Amino acid sequence: MDCVCTVRNKQSEVEAFTKILETFERISGQSINLDKLMVYFNPNTPMSQCTTLSSLLKMKVVTKLDRYLGLPISIEKKKPVAFQSILDRAASRINSWSKRLLSNGGKEILIKSILQSIPTYALSVFFVPNGVLKEL
Repeated sequence: MDCVCTVRNKQSEVEAFTKILETFERISGQSINLDKLMVYFNPNTPMSQCTTLSSLLKMKVVTKLDRYLGLPISIEKKKPVAFQSILDRAASRINSWSKRLLSNGGKEILIKSILQSIPTYALSVFFVPNGVLKEL
C-alpha cells in the first residue's frame, strides 16, 4: 500500500502519528517497512527540529519529493510540463502500434483498454489544462 501523510512540525503531532502507525501494524497484522519511509521537511524548518522529529519517526530525511504514483507531488505554474510524462507514455504506446497491422476495431480496443487507463489517475486527482487534454 502506498500512502502520503502530512503532519505539522510539532513533536506532539509526530508522536501521535507514530502511535497511529503502531496501531495500524497491531490491528492489521501488517508491518511497515521503515526502509521505504521518507520524511520531507519544509525548508524553513530548523535543522535541530528536523533531526529530533526524524529520529522520532525513524525515517530517512529527503530534501526533495518529486513524484508519487508517477505524478508530481506539487504542480506549480508550469502545469503542462507536469503532465508531459503522460503525453509521452501515450505517444510511445501509439508509436509501438504503428508496426502492427491492426484493423480499426483492433485499434479501438487498444485505445479503450490501454490509452484510456494511462491518464485516469491524473485526471481524477488534478485539474488538467485544456491544452494537455486537447493534445491527449
